[in-house]
Amino acid sequence: MIRVIPKEGLKVINPDTMKRVPKEGIVIPKMNTYWNRRLKDKDITIKDLKKSKKDVSKKQENK
Repeated sequence: MIRVIPKEGLKVINPDTMKRVPKEGIVIPKMNTYWNRRLKDKDITIKDLKKSKKDVSKKQENK
């Protein structure tokens, strides 16, 4: 799962719903051509939620 977050001040449309992506972002199952183009154009930032969960569990194990 990936969180897609639009750059501040930009209007980014979710092609699945045809609605604007809120400033806090949306979660998508995987990247596709549309989202890869938005990323290349620097219209969005992404956060891999799977990696984030692993990073949190590793930090907790190290304590």
